[in-house]
Amino acid sequence: IRKGLAQLQKLADILPAIKRLDGEVVCIGNRPVTNEKYHEIWKGLWQNHDPVALKTLPQVDPGPSSRATKRLIREMEVRSRLKHEHIQGFFGITTDINHFICIVSEWRSNGNLLQFVAHTENVNKMHLLSGAASGLAYLHSESVVHGNGEFSTRYPHIYGEALICDFGMAKIVIDVSDTPSTITDTLSKSTSSRWMAPELIHRDEAELTFACDVWSFGMTMLELFTMVKPWAEFKREAHIHRATATGCKPARPEHCPDLTNRMWAVMLGCWEGDPTNRPVIATVASQIQCEDGGIRGYSTSFLCRTIPGRSRLNMPPTTVNAR
Repeated sequence: IRKGLAQLQKLADILPAIKRLDGEVVCIGNRPVTNEKYHEIWKGLWQNHDPVALKTLPQVDPGPSSRATKRLIREMEVRSRLKHEHIQGFFGITTDINHFICIVSEWRSNGNLLQFVAHTENVNKMHLLSGAASGLAYLHSESVVHGNGEFSTRYPHIYGEALICDFGMAKIVIDVSDTPSTITDTLSKSTSSRWMAPELIHRDEAELTFACDVWSFGMTMLELFTMVKPWAEFKREAHIHRATATGCKPARPEHCPDLTNRMWAVMLGCWEGDPTNRPVIATVASQIQCEDGGIRGYSTSFLCRTIPGRSRLNMPPTTVNAR
């Protein structure tokens, strides 16, 4: 019945009610786990038992009647529809922690992709990239642009699979903030040019697009293969700006046996200067899946897969973690 109602809601464009978790979540520690330019991430406990990630938005007036709060809740209601095995679970919001609105999400148990790879033996990088690409393709199929550039720091790792988080945060910050800002301004405060598509760097009124995500994903592939930041040959971002303005692409790294000719060609396609010439992320995901050795049969159904026990992402983590 619940599944049928959810499908009916989607067909009728009726948004599900967002969960208000006031009084159910407590914050752990005196310092955030991650401190971004426009939000912080704290570790918390739901009902004093289940670990959750608490994302605070200092720019948003937490008052229940504020325009920013209403816009944020509307955005979160849209996000609550998104359910996929490689998308971080969203549980609800709370307004009674640190005097900020907090987005309550699935806790990242093993850090981001780079941290996991650095501390784990015999990691299958292609498998991680395959999962991340399928999650990003699912977002695009739902008309959601990730838009936050540094994917490697926004792909937590859980259950041995890549998990996308922080998607759409740049747009959300702009939409709910009362301070006038542009996409370029917001990204420049949170994301290095090393991951940004050239149209975002060089155009003042640029818009976040699927093609921007594809460029950034190509940079994430390069970073995961090399374990160093993209454009490693440049120390200053000003040098990157000049390089991208003239159509340059990163040089192929030496001494990188995991990087095949086929995957290098995929990455070069992601870095096409003309956004309309870049492949869609579903194509990239298909190519990575094939390179992964056919461990899992590939079909476009990957856009809709969910992990058993994680299909009800609006439920507490005790349900989510049951396998």
